[in-house]
Amino acid sequence: MADPTRRSAALWATAVALPVAILVIFLSLWVLGGLERARSVPASPPMAATTPVPTAPVPVATRTLAPEAATVCRAVVAGLPSSIPAGPSRPVVGGADQAAAYGDPPVVLRCGTAMPSPPPTAVLAVLNGVCWYAEPAGSTTTLTTMDRIVPVSVSVPGPVDGSAQSVMPFATAIARADPRRPDPPSGCS
Repeated sequence: MADPTRRSAALWATAVALPVAILVIFLSLWVLGGLERARSVPASPPMAATTPVPTAPVPVATRTLAPEAATVCRAVVAGLPSSIPAGPSRPVVGGADQAAAYGDPPVVLRCGTAMPSPPPTAVLAVLNGVCWYAEPAGSTTTLTTMDRIVPVSVSVPGPVDGSAQSVMPFATAIARADPRRPDPPSGCS
């Protein structure tokens, strides 16, 4: 059996050392910022209800193109991104080799459209190296390239303000596949 005096001293040492050790741990965490970080870690946000991504094909009216324009359009469409800020790519009905659609409501790109005739005072915008003319029409805005051999139009839901953001992801594919016109309008320079 152990000496009662030693046993009593060990109990007293444990009774004093344990609270001191706990105090040192908390002070260390406080000084090093561990307690503040532990309290400031945000709780995981609740799982947001995900809206289903539309997969229904988008009907797109297209034109019959000359072979050269059809070749350019196939190259433009082949180079388009798989998604844009408006949403992922969706299938199209009525000319998949010259049209694309994204998101819901859909942003619709058509290659080989008619070249618009903007008024002389129209504002043209060069975005990522491609010159665009914007035409509002009801609840959409259609932006059409003005400096390319084969015109490309993008119909964007909503007003003119902010519509340019929706065409910027297409500029790279258009610039690579659709040559620049030798005589672009003066606002395109």
